[in-house]
Amino acid sequence: LEYNFFAKKVFLVLRPPTSGVGKIKVFLDGRLTDIINSGTDVKDGVVNVDEDRLYNLIQLPSAENHLLRLEFSEGIEIFAFTFG
Repeated sequence: LEYNFFAKKVFLVLRPPTSGVGKIKVFLDGRLTDIINSGTDVKDGVVNVDEDRLYNLIQLPSAENHLLRLEFSEGIEIFAFTFG
């Protein structure tokens, strides 16, 4: 999934697969996210989706225009983006 956005923070409501934990790779402008631009739920460019909730994917110093790309493991359900 690719999404062009203008924001400081990006959140996504997710549900894990029915069995186990799902994983999402988070890319910003074609590069795996790092400690500088990752949201609080991203570790080494990956989100572990283990419960139904709002996940913080991106956290930047200021609102900017970027391209977000997400690569999902099988079975994850996606509900709504929100921005800050």
